[in-house]
This record gives sequence, C-alpha cells and structure tokens, in this order.
Amino acid sequence: MLPRLSSPARLTPLLLVALLVAGAVLSSGCRRTRLPNLPIRVNVAFATTADLNSGSDTEARPRATRVQVYQLRDRSAFTVIDRGTFWENEREALGAQLVKVECGMQLFPEQTEECAFTVEEATRFIGVAADLYDPVEDQWRAVYPIDDLQLHRLNVSIDADVLSTDTELMVPGRNK
Repeated sequence: MLPRLSSPARLTPLLLVALLVAGAVLSSGCRRTRLPNLPIRVNVAFATTADLNSGSDTEARPRATRVQVYQLRDRSAFTVIDRGTFWENEREALGAQLVKVECGMQLFPEQTEECAFTVEEATRFIGVAADLYDPVEDQWRAVYPIDDLQLHRLNVSIDADVLSTDTELMVPGRNK
C-alpha cells in the first residue's frame, strides 16, 4: 500500500513560508556586520621580555619602548608606511584612516600591562605598534580586523626586536 500524499492545498502555505524564509536569509547576505548600538570592547595585554628593545646586538642593553594601539578605518597606510615616517608623526602618516589612538604607554623590560577600550563605530581594524630600536623588518607593528577581535583578547609580546601578537578567546567570568 502506498502512503497517502497530502493535498496540494495543504502544501501551498508551507511552501510559501519556506520560500519566504529562504528569501529573507539569502537577501540578508553573508557579510559579517556589527549589530547597531552594540559596543565592542577590545582587551589588549602587553608582555615584554628581559631583552626588550635591545635589537639584534646581543651585547646591547635592554631599553624601554613606546607602544600605541590604533583604531583604523582601513589598514593600507598602517601596513606600508616606513617606521621612521610613522613615528615622526603617526597621526599625519595615517591620515583619514585613523579613527582614534588608544593605550599609548611606555613599557620596560619584563613588564606586563593591560588596556581595554570601546571600539568606535567607524573602526574596522586595530593596529598595534612598538617603537623598537632595531626591529626585524616590519615586525614593529601588527593589525587585526575588528571582526576577528569581537570576542577576543589581543595578546602582544615584545622582545629584543619583534612585536608579535595572538588572540585568545574571552570567556566571561574567566578572562579579565
């Protein structure tokens, strides 16, 4: 015995609802966007090594270094500008791509510091830079898309000649 099929009159409303839902999902697109009025907090944790800012010379003494965090509309200027021009006047060097400067501080060898800030609506990237004496190539800076940091902490390590970063999942109640 064959199963009884539902009448077309019963299937039509269900099919219509399914098509409407599918159309709404497809029209919303796949692009990640920030929810309106939802403040995003970024936590940045800095850690320096004992040989901070001593450069490639193993006989050099460690030095303090200036670090800065930037909220950026775009990362193109931040990733291509040379170190000398950048530190001469970073606001001018970044121009219209700069949204806001955050967490400017001087760090000393074997120091840890943290800063947190609320991301401005126009921000699409977070840039971090350290004024290192003799950095390895362009490893005095790093940049992250804000979408990658919405639920993360940015960990920044600075040693003799390199600024390195990684992210860590922020678990409410466990991370500060």
